[in-house]
Amino acid sequence: MTTRTVKKTTKPATKAAKPFVATETHKGYAERAGLNAKGAVSAKASCNEACQALHKVKAKIGDARNCPLAQAFLAKRFDGKKVAASTKANALAAFRKAVEKGAEYNENASRDAKKKGAKAGGGTIMIAISSGAKAKDAAAKLRAGFNKMKDSGDELAKLAAFLIDALDDAGHPDEAESE
Repeated sequence: MTTRTVKKTTKPATKAAKPFVATETHKGYAERAGLNAKGAVSAKASCNEACQALHKVKAKIGDARNCPLAQAFLAKRFDGKKVAASTKANALAAFRKAVEKGAEYNENASRDAKKKGAKAGGGTIMIAISSGAKAKDAAAKLRAGFNKMKDSGDELAKLAAFLIDALDDAGHPDEAESE
């Protein structure tokens, strides 16, 4: 009978990340960001500069209950005014994103993304052709719909260009171009 010895392997200990210690300078940046976050466009630039300064030192923004940077930001952002918890959470999330990811401070990021999405392919394009329409009229309506597709976004633009070329190849060129 043979006995086997089993070697225990241990992983080397990983270095724990040092917790971020907020100094008075860092708190000053957070206060400046909060103060300028509610201002005009020029003030937003100052807010973004403060966020970028915190981003460079790899600041971490924690919970508003125990993070001095979050507390300093919110104190200046809302000046002690009573606002809804969701409003504070939204502002803090925008501040956290700006500091930790280096993004621009924007409390309306989701709204702006929806607006951008609507321009870049949102909405409906309808092409209505009556059953008794002539080929010339149907081709004109199809071309108009395909041109709307081209304007709606990059993904649909390739398809629309192909379909417009197919109309041309089928003997239905654009009337404005043929004159």
